[in-house]
Amino acid sequence: MIRIAYLADGYLPLKTLVSLAKACEESKYEYFFLNEGNTKDAFSTLSALGTNTKTIGLGTGIAIIYSRTPTMIAMSAATVDEATKKRLILGLGVGRGARSSTGFNGSIENMYGVPFKMPLASMRDYINIIRQLLKGNSVNYQGEAYSLERFKFDFPSVRTDIPIYMAAQGPKMVALAGEIANGILFASVSPSYIAEVMPSLIHGAKIGERDYKNIDLGCNILTAPAWSQEATYRVWKAIVQRCSMSHYQKMFQQLGFSKEIKLISQLVNAGDMQKAIESTPKELVESVSLIGDPKLWAERLEDYKKVGIRLPVIRPMTNLMESLRLIKETPYIFKGFDY
Repeated sequence: MIRIAYLADGYLPLKTLVSLAKACEESKYEYFFLNEGNTKDAFSTLSALGTNTKTIGLGTGIAIIYSRTPTMIAMSAATVDEATKKRLILGLGVGRGARSSTGFNGSIENMYGVPFKMPLASMRDYINIIRQLLKGNSVNYQGEAYSLERFKFDFPSVRTDIPIYMAAQGPKMVALAGEIANGILFASVSPSYIAEVMPSLIHGAKIGERDYKNIDLGCNILTAPAWSQEATYRVWKAIVQRCSMSHYQKMFQQLGFSKEIKLISQLVNAGDMQKAIESTPKELVESVSLIGDPKLWAERLEDYKKVGIRLPVIRPMTNLMESLRLIKETPYIFKGFDY
């Protein structure tokens, strides 16, 4: 088993997702994650994928907590875990609370019509409630963001310890993950940024009386092989969109791209996305992605491994046929993550 995961877009046709998941399983990928936003429901889709695969882990990458109550997520997770024969990884995140200047309609308020409130407290309450319910407890819980009174499943969960991975970027959320999560899923960040927030992870683990080395660290990396110009363009555009988000701006500035970030943000705010893409240097894009010849990715991945990443999660921006080709080639590239 090679420690590599694939992140697929949840809007793809089910037939396509089945083809991708089966190809990943054949190439000995460890996990197949499905993102969720304004896409298909991740839990029901993963159940369908479970009937078409046998061994590969299947995960939400990630499910946004504000889209459902804690009890609903717990019930969905238990159901999918049973349907997939104990193969679920429950990836949870809080999403974004602010409107993006790129015009991307991705804030919690826009997507779900609910307020983005107390993200740290909400995540803590969600995970605490989910874990208690999976254990079959009658839950009386009084949290800062959510409360529950005498609620219990009418069925036993086939697995009471479904692994929970948190999407985390900022130091406070990383610390919370270190305290209560089984793993972290970073997204489009540089190795140097991960090194910067590692003290927060260690601090959180100490609070939770845990060994931080036992927390699985994964990173979602936008991917485009040299033989797909269209995919490369998509990676470029996705990173340009991130350049207008405050936490990504800070990271790119620390990497030495302050002047470039200022110009890119101005162009994006002016509505000139194409000019913004053309103004984004290759070095900036390469700092948080895998582009070019896949045979040269091993050195780049070694940088992630050095800062603690044990699970690279590739998110190819390719079409189906290109993705299937990439899946077949990548196991040789990721051999260094074979634990």
